[in-house]
Amino acid sequence: MGGDSGMFHGGAGDLNAYPARGTFAAISAEAGIASKAIPTTYAATSALMTIYNTSLSSDGNDNNRVLKPRLLTLTANTVNTGATDLRLHFYMDNKDRRSSGGTELTAQSTSFSDSSGYADVTPKAEIFFGDITAHAAGSDEKVLWRSYVKDEIFAIGESVTIVFGANGPGQIDTAGLADMVRVVPPMVIGPGQTLIIHEVISGAQSVDADFQVNFWYEEGNFPLST
Repeated sequence: MGGDSGMFHGGAGDLNAYPARGTFAAISAEAGIASKAIPTTYAATSALMTIYNTSLSSDGNDNNRVLKPRLLTLTANTVNTGATDLRLHFYMDNKDRRSSGGTELTAQSTSFSDSSGYADVTPKAEIFFGDITAHAAGSDEKVLWRSYVKDEIFAIGESVTIVFGANGPGQIDTAGLADMVRVVPPMVIGPGQTLIIHEVISGAQSVDADFQVNFWYEEGNFPLST
């Protein structure tokens, strides 16, 4: 992992030989996805987003992967009436945490090639967003980050962008639509692990926000044990 481009890179024959082959986008419909109704306190069994790595450390060759989130943008399509802020909590667990609910976001490779025999990589990420019921936290769960991202209700068209692992200021407000950019640490999702994002708000919102979701991430080969 690494490099100036921020991409995964590997040998001539592996998943990462073609620079963008391991880069994936998971984009929701413009109509948006309903978020949690009244998430006024943190609860391990209530999630806004789950990203599960379906590969296992025992898988070989191209099927053994790590996932590296790069960018997540949430754009409000409805006003979350009654809410007074938005906080996001990031947790990692060593199992599949989603139980039910939410809308699945289908990831697709961003790469193209005119090389003979080229085929898109089948993604290993299973991504859900919305009103998710999660399984109870495992004994290995770790909190990675808690971020206060907004101090008022959303207006239609406002967005929050989470940048994973970038260098730069931790918070940027832009004029006009008051878009917010938050920089958080890298959060690499290993085989069989889930990154869980929880939404927490102050104030009992009477209308939950619908968000249009844009999520970009990378998949790279996981080092196999000898």
